[in-house]
Amino acid sequence: MLARRRISCVLRTLSGTARERQAAPSGGQDSASSAEPIYFQPVERAPRQTPCGFRLPLKVPPKKHPVPLGAAISRALRECVLRDHSGTTKEIKVMQAQTTVQNQFINTITQGDCIQVMRQMPANSVDFILTDPPYLVNYRDRDGRTIQNDSKAGWLKPAMREAYRVLKQNRVAVMFYGWTKVDAFFEAWKQAGFQPVGHIVFRKKYSSKSRFLSYQHEQAYLLAKGRPPLPRQPLADVMDMPYSGNKLHPTQKPVEALAPLVRSFTLPGELVLDPFAGSGSSCAAALLTGRRYIAVELDAEYFHQASARLERVHARIAARKWSTQFLIPTMR
Repeated sequence: MLARRRISCVLRTLSGTARERQAAPSGGQDSASSAEPIYFQPVERAPRQTPCGFRLPLKVPPKKHPVPLGAAISRALRECVLRDHSGTTKEIKVMQAQTTVQNQFINTITQGDCIQVMRQMPANSVDFILTDPPYLVNYRDRDGRTIQNDSKAGWLKPAMREAYRVLKQNRVAVMFYGWTKVDAFFEAWKQAGFQPVGHIVFRKKYSSKSRFLSYQHEQAYLLAKGRPPLPRQPLADVMDMPYSGNKLHPTQKPVEALAPLVRSFTLPGELVLDPFAGSGSSCAAALLTGRRYIAVELDAEYFHQASARLERVHARIAARKWSTQFLIPTMR
C-alpha cells in the first residue's frame, strides 16, 4: 500500500511538471531557469577498473541457497540440547544405563520381583510378552506345591503397567489368566493401556479340577499395544495343550503349545519377555525358535529349576549347531 502511494505521488508530480513546461515561454534564460528539476535520476554505477585499465564486473549479491533437508531439525535439536542440557543429558544417560542393564538380562532368568526388574528396562524394548502369571486363586497341587502371590492382587496393576511400558509400540502380548478373576485382570490390562484383540482357549485331554464341570482347558488373552500388523497366517483361537507332567512347576505349560505363539508374533532374533517365568517354558520356546528372551521368577526353587532347564536347552542348541557345522556331505 505504501509503495502504491509513492508511485501515485510521483505520477502526479511528473504530470504537474509537464503542464507547467507547456505553459512556460520557450527559449531564453528565463525559460531555462523556470524549468522544474528532475526528481528521479537513475544512478549508474561505473564498472570497477584495475590499475592497468581492466574493467571488473559489478558485484552481484550472493544467492541464498536453500537450507539442506534436516539441517533445521538438527540445528533445533542442538539448540534444544544446549538450552536444556541437564535434563536431556540425564534422560540419555538413564536410557543408556537401562539398555546396559537389559543386555545383562538377555537369555537369562533373573530371580526377583518382576516389577522392580522391568523398571530397570528401557521403554519400548521388547518385541513380545508371553507369560503365565498367578491366577489369584491360592492354588495348591496334589503334592502341596503353591505359587507365590497367588492369593493377593496388589502386584497385578503395577506389573501390567511395567509390562505395557517395556513392550514396543504396535506389538502384542499373550497372557494367561484365571477365569474366576477375569474382572481383576481386565481392569489391570485396560488401565495399563492394553487392548484385547483375541482370546485363546487351550484344550486339554485331562481334567485339572472337577466341580460343577470338568475343567479341561486353559485360557489366555491376546493384548495389543497400538495397532500391530496382522500375521500372515493367523493361528486358530482353540489349540491343543498336551500334558507337561508338571515336574518343574505346579502349573507348568508345555513348550509345544507356546512355540506356535512365538513363531506367529515374532521374527527370528527378536526379544521375548516373561515376567512370571515359572518353569521357563516360554524361554525354552523362544530359544528353540531362534528368538532371545528375558525372564523373571520370584520363587527361589522354581528359579533354580528353570535355570537348570534352560542350561540344558542351551547345550542342546549348541550341540545341534556343532553337528550341523561338521556334517560330511554325501554323494548323490
